[in-house]
Amino acid sequence: MFVKRYVKGAVPVAIHVENIYEWSTAHIDLLPIGRSSRLEDIMSGIEDLLGAYPELANVKILRNRIVDDSEFEAYFHVRYGNAYIQMSCKEVDERSSMIHELQHAIQWIDGRCGGGNSIIGREYANRMVREANAEM
Repeated sequence: MFVKRYVKGAVPVAIHVENIYEWSTAHIDLLPIGRSSRLEDIMSGIEDLLGAYPELANVKILRNRIVDDSEFEAYFHVRYGNAYIQMSCKEVDERSSMIHELQHAIQWIDGRCGGGNSIIGREYANRMVREANAEM
């Protein structure tokens, strides 16, 4: 996982022209599905990450496990100023999908492009144009 803020155990790397850190997710595990929507209640091994990114405590997790042929979905989104990770996936995909969506949440907190679709792309392009115009 790549982060802009230092997280204990992270290694500095340079990607393109940006100096960031790579933090291993090998020790992260998902806890059983319960009633909580708080990140710290559904993942273990993220204490140092939460220390560097306390904003993650405000990201709500909406998590279901599917066992039949229902549609798979996992995504990070922001609505009305609130951030969410929505997940409905099979147990075999759950951990890697959650880490992937957590990366998007961190990119959002860092103000970096977090992947996405045409709507998100347009949003980032408009922001870059506003920033460039403000510098003129």
